[in-house]
Amino acid sequence: MLFPSPEMQRYLRASFEHFCTHANSPFNFLRAAVRRNRVAKTFEDHIIEVANFFVEKDPQLEGEKLAVKLSYILASSIILNATRTRLPGRCKFQLRRICACYPE
Repeated sequence: MLFPSPEMQRYLRASFEHFCTHANSPFNFLRAAVRRNRVAKTFEDHIIEVANFFVEKDPQLEGEKLAVKLSYILASSIILNATRTRLPGRCKFQLRRICACYPE
């Protein structure tokens, strides 16, 4: 990764602080980046961005066709979040059932 000088200084400082307390574990650049640049958007904002992206690529896409395209992304995002946060339930089964509703 190439960083501008001020940004590099932030990572050097974060890595120094990390190794002062956790000398035997590797420094996680991604975690340092997320601490610095937190994502303030909500899930709804991301859905709208994806829908806008689809409509920009295909202006004729609207209504049910747009909903079908978004459904794959929404379903996988929800299942991924449920898996990451270890929500109770059978996520793999649910994802297969959701995807089976939409033939390719």
